[in-house]
Amino acid sequence: VNLFKHAFNVDLTSDDLDKLHEFHMAALPTAGGLGTEAGGKRCGELLKFFTQKVLNGPLGPKFLEEGQKRGLDGEAKLKELVWVAVFAGVGPPGLSNLILNTLLQIRSNPNSYAAMYRKDPTSFLMEATRLFEGGGFGMSAVVPSKTFTHTLSTGFSQTEHQGAPSFVVWNNLANRDPAIFGGPAKDHAYASKFDPARENLERQLTFIAELQDIKKCPNITGCEAAPRFCPGTFLVQRILRQAVDFIIDELVPVGKASDEM
Repeated sequence: VNLFKHAFNVDLTSDDLDKLHEFHMAALPTAGGLGTEAGGKRCGELLKFFTQKVLNGPLGPKFLEEGQKRGLDGEAKLKELVWVAVFAGVGPPGLSNLILNTLLQIRSNPNSYAAMYRKDPTSFLMEATRLFEGGGFGMSAVVPSKTFTHTLSTGFSQTEHQGAPSFVVWNNLANRDPAIFGGPAKDHAYASKFDPARENLERQLTFIAELQDIKKCPNITGCEAAPRFCPGTFLVQRILRQAVDFIIDELVPVGKASDEM
């Protein structure tokens, strides 16, 4: 609701929120390749509905006018923008879970983590996106042709069963790769520890491509350094920062946080 108001100056009704929830429930499996034809069609209908909400608002006509000046299909571009907003901007399990898990991390040791955040909010939130996701899934939907058990160097194992659809979510594990995030000792435990001061934060794959490479691109359409990445990469980070800034003083008032890092 606040995102639509903040980004588009549009208020959503209670019925609109129900539609937004319906969209998320259909969009997630559809984006993962496990949705149904009916679910995909419904996503399209709801996306059209929310795009029209923005078109009917105060910024919609201005957006179309600006698109015309640039020789672009303004309505098509607005539809893309609304998609990014409703899926990457507010959609579970991405940003909403990221905000929740970041706040839970702070609440687990309020004095210490509030001090860390206030000292370097950028690194703190980058570490949060590394461990708690919030961007592209890096996800493939597959139907295994045979039953197979994957065993990782950590000892963790997972069995895929023949004919049963499953997700391969590779960036969640990559973000805990001890070779990149394990420090000098390449330690598995340290790679999974919350430490905003660690090296290589911009090598995380939360947003599908490495963040350091995404920043080399002039816009979200990609470039040679990062041909494909989550279109909500920077939107997610901005909203996360706004959410934490908004609530952290309620969790730990200024002056109450420990300076011990």
